Amino acid sequence: MRLRACDVMDGRVLLSVIGALLLAAAAYEYMLLQGLASAA
Repeated sequence: MRLRACDVMDGRVLLSVIGALLLAAAAYEYMLLQGLASAA
């Protein structure tokens, strides 16, 4: 039970971290594109 619970928690944490990184990358790229568009 303990190992299973840990595995589930690790999976959730890993998914949440990956999701956060994807959101951060998307936001950064969007801001970068907006900056280039406003500059151009």
